[in-house]
Amino acid sequence: MQRAAAHFDALEKGPVHAIDISHCRLADIPSFVFDCTTVEKLDLSHNRLNFLTPQLGVLTALKTLKLEDNPLELMPADITQRSAADITSFLRQLSKKSEKWNDMKLMIVGDAAVGKTSLVRYLIPRGSRAKLDATGNTISTDGIDIADWSVTAKGRDLHFSVWDFGGQVVFYPTHQFFLSSHRCLYLIMFDMTQEDTFYRVDYWLRQVRVKDVLSPPTVILIATHFDQVTEEQARAVYKRIGECFTSIHKNICHVCFVSLKTKEGLEALQEKIVDTVLSMKVMNTLVPGSYLLLNQRIKKLAASQNTINWTTLESICLDCSLEPEDIPAAVNFMADMGTLIHFDDERYVSSMIHQEKN
Repeated sequence: MQRAAAHFDALEKGPVHAIDISHCRLADIPSFVFDCTTVEKLDLSHNRLNFLTPQLGVLTALKTLKLEDNPLELMPADITQRSAADITSFLRQLSKKSEKWNDMKLMIVGDAAVGKTSLVRYLIPRGSRAKLDATGNTISTDGIDIADWSVTAKGRDLHFSVWDFGGQVVFYPTHQFFLSSHRCLYLIMFDMTQEDTFYRVDYWLRQVRVKDVLSPPTVILIATHFDQVTEEQARAVYKRIGECFTSIHKNICHVCFVSLKTKEGLEALQEKIVDTVLSMKVMNTLVPGSYLLLNQRIKKLAASQNTINWTTLESICLDCSLEPEDIPAAVNFMADMGTLIHFDDERYVSSMIHQEKN
């Protein structure tokens, strides 16, 4: 605490540009920090902070913010890992109005023809984009299909953006542009009757870790075609899953056996999806009300068009009570949520908004 006191004394002598109050066992940020509006570097690492007060948003000159080794249980991890500018912008907006965020991305990956699109059709009977061939079998998804799924559980109205990734190898390079680690749940699927799809699970587990190796996103592992194996074979597969995957990848929270033909196991899977999402810390943290409004406006716009230029997007943000300096952080947040795909390039600055196909 001696360093904290020293910074307080320095404040009386003139502008402060750097504050280091790391390793001070702080549970709250000292009030003098909020008076240091010229500070550019703030080190709060190795303390006991559970929450970043919205007052921190007044530090508009802040360029570096160190938060390592703090619990931050009440802060969204996808926010605390961002730049200092994005964090302070988020906090400024949070001080105006805050609400719980009920949206989540459901990312469905796996090899071709393991049942991904059939699962989407079960979850969203009228939202399937897959076509049927003459035999009644689903054709493999081309690229990525996106649909919305809403469900009410335990007093919460949850909204899922369901991403169905095509499993053909030709699409793998482009998948990396759309895989994310924040506010999402991954369903990795394989066919119990096809040995090669089992071994590909390791590939998919590694791919979903690419964006965040230290805190990889939560995964539910799904074995399909359960109706085509014996009980003894199913036990053998479960044992191999433990040996090859769950013992190594601790981000796997459930293993589910399902049949998309007989529907066995699908209701239980749906319950696990909802329960898993509701248990995530991020679902109990607050986000700015302006972000919720922006999310709704963009989704409404997506019904009639799938791209917007930066000028139009800025106008929408301003209508949602965002200040000009807070727009980049809000757009980055929407990109993480899958509401839009943003290309931040001087040669081509625009945003694609996902448009559900009928």
